[in-house]
Amino acid sequence: MIRISRKIIFAFAIIFILIFSSLPYAFASGGINIDTASVWARNGIAEATEKGFVSVDLDKCYTDAITRAEFCNMAVKWLEYRLESDIYAILREKGISRIKRAFTDTDDAAILAAYALGITKGTGDGRFSPDGQIVREQAAVMIRNACAVAGMNVGDTSGAGYVDIKSASDWAVDAINFCRNNNIMFGTGNNNFSPNDTFSIEQSVLAFNNISFVCDADLIRFANELFDLTNAERSKAGLELFEQTPNLTKTARQRAGELTEKFSGSHERPDGSDCFTAYIENGVVFNYAGENIASGQRTPGEAINGWMNSPGHKANILNENFRHLGVGVALDAAGQLYWSQNFTD
Repeated sequence: MIRISRKIIFAFAIIFILIFSSLPYAFASGGINIDTASVWARNGIAEATEKGFVSVDLDKCYTDAITRAEFCNMAVKWLEYRLESDIYAILREKGISRIKRAFTDTDDAAILAAYALGITKGTGDGRFSPDGQIVREQAAVMIRNACAVAGMNVGDTSGAGYVDIKSASDWAVDAINFCRNNNIMFGTGNNNFSPNDTFSIEQSVLAFNNISFVCDADLIRFANELFDLTNAERSKAGLELFEQTPNLTKTARQRAGELTEKFSGSHERPDGSDCFTAYIENGVVFNYAGENIASGQRTPGEAINGWMNSPGHKANILNENFRHLGVGVALDAAGQLYWSQNFTD
């Protein structure tokens, strides 16, 4: 217990959680046995399968090269996942129609939708070459274009430092740099990108799974979900549910933002003051107060599960003295999420 002119209870434990799917040795929904994937890729593939954008359904191995048609379909599946809408609704919302005869060698609906959205331009002369193998620079361009359609800022194209960047096509350089700067695609070793090498199915899955961007609306939604999940834990324990107050919510959002500047086990603010000074600054009146913080969790579910498996954090969540809760979620420049729960009586 810490006193700052009032009784304050807070947990010192800080949690770092890496939650993996429970499906690493099952069959992916796309129909490929995940045992054919490299060991280092299986957890990411399991995550992507759960999200629903592993769309390759041929009798292949994850280490096989991916075709242009397969990659384009995966891009569309990822876009549907990210925008929480099917591709036809996405086209309608953007006022775009598919061009049914865009290519002479395919009428695949996903490919035509991707063309209409500007994700792909084909290989020239009215052809898409659906059965051709996609190379790394082409994959980077499609990924960047898909991110743009999803609303991501795709302007970070500063040089990623690949020594072989001059061997890339001029139209691919910005996309290659963007994918590396945003930790979506990585090099092939010795600081090379190998723009004309083929891209495997497992590399494609991981690239799309690596795309991590969150807008302000997502942060608010995450905070609301975490508030509801926290109250679900209170309900299980037979405790009174938390209520929200504007000032406490403002405090939690401020604290989450501060965590992106300084995250340590001391619960200190960036200026070195105690975390509870933020309560006072925001006009929060309390007799008892507490704070839970976490870093690196990708979903509200991961955050609450981690806290409920940490005695100190769980004690705050189930503390009978606490009746009010504010929740804040913030994102740092590297795409990492920070979570804050701020409790009062």
